[in-house]
Amino acid sequence: IRVLAARGSTWLVAFSLLEPTAQIEIFCLTSFAVCLLGSLGSFPLAANLAVALLGLICCRSGSDAQCFGYVLFAGMTTVTDIAFLCGEGTTWGVLLTLTNLLPKLCAASHCFRICSLLGGGGLSYADDPLSAGLAGQDYHHVATAGGGAAGEVGATTSYSAL
Repeated sequence: IRVLAARGSTWLVAFSLLEPTAQIEIFCLTSFAVCLLGSLGSFPLAANLAVALLGLICCRSGSDAQCFGYVLFAGMTTVTDIAFLCGEGTTWGVLLTLTNLLPKLCAASHCFRICSLLGGGGLSYADDPLSAGLAGQDYHHVATAGGGAAGEVGATTSYSAL
């Protein structure tokens, strides 16, 4: 059991280091998988599957309007899921509806956090040194270094034996 707990904590740390869009994608893929399992019984499949697909699209596009739409539709389908739980739910449908609420609402909270239309911070990579663009002098240095290494047209390189 300790080995499983150690692996679980390692996975949680690795998950927390992912970008928010990658986390949204994982949550939406989990919701998509739960929807496919829910199709085997009584489950509000159409709305939940559409929301999972919208989440997959919005995490790839980075559009604020799609993030806003995902948060709105995730909230609306949560209301319909609760109505389903109060009404005609079977044991399998209730179990998978409750299971689907977790990844759907986690993805919605991440979308809410990155959507600038909803007061979030948006997707900013300004603090990431690996995604910084090159300055003008960097382009000039790369161009002159590349041109100097090529030599003249028609020049050959002589090789010596080792």
